[in-house]
Amino acid sequence: MLRADQSMTFNPTLGALFTGLGYAAGAALFYWALRFPPRAVADPVSLTPYQRNVILVSGLLGGVLGAKLTQWLALGWPLLIPAQSILSPVGGRTILGGIVVGWLCVELAKWRLGVKRSLGAPFAIGLAGGEVLGRIGCFFNACCYGIPAAGIADPMQGLVDQFPPPGAASLSDPHPWWAIYQHYAWRWPVQLYSAAVALLLLLLLLWLRPRLRRDGDLFHVYLLAGGLSRFGLEFIRASEPVWAGLSLAQIVSLELAAAGGVALCLGWLRRNRGSARAGGGDTEAANQPSAG
Repeated sequence: MLRADQSMTFNPTLGALFTGLGYAAGAALFYWALRFPPRAVADPVSLTPYQRNVILVSGLLGGVLGAKLTQWLALGWPLLIPAQSILSPVGGRTILGGIVVGWLCVELAKWRLGVKRSLGAPFAIGLAGGEVLGRIGCFFNACCYGIPAAGIADPMQGLVDQFPPPGAASLSDPHPWWAIYQHYAWRWPVQLYSAAVALLLLLLLLWLRPRLRRDGDLFHVYLLAGGLSRFGLEFIRASEPVWAGLSLAQIVSLELAAAGGVALCLGWLRRNRGSARAGGGDTEAANQPSAG
């Protein structure tokens, strides 16, 4: 458990409140977006209330468990930390794990219910909306924190047994006006930047939804834009590099962005090829001589 001298923003009550509100907002936006007719004509017009409820619960539980489980696995559970710690309500969560596991649970629920409709748009809108409040929860939980603002060595880098650790800053040390004191240093408020980026992404998705031809395209936009923004934010977030100076989250973010970009390109090529074939057929029919 953090102490007050480690992080001036640490407030577990507000942290739990905003984290819970993030899950609730994401679920509400997901359910709200499910009620809209799909963009693709070939898809079913709507889902039944039972189908909506099952898919909502599946995505929510999958997202919560996936976010928690992947964070503990990254910390070495169950070898490096106690096995029962997975049940603790405190501790980190990773949205990347929540996206993957939540999406898998939604697809499994669709398969069991026989739903053919793409649910990419509701899933993307719910994820972006939930992250807005969830990142504010991270701010008050003092997790997912940024690197020191002054560019000095991070006093929390590596394992330390001395608290405060060597090189710890104090509240009276000079610092930029925008920096926050977390984990013994004046740091970039990357949690608030992440919340702002998530809000902009949510507004972009809501603006794009009536303008895209298929609901699945909106999820691909989310993967592309969300992956690239997370990749950039990781440069001012305290994390351990694992390859070529990049953190594990950056590598996964690039993979998600690449998957979204490739899916958008392939969809665009398929639609153009189909339009070209349809146009060629019309031209050929028009050039045929009329009978009589």
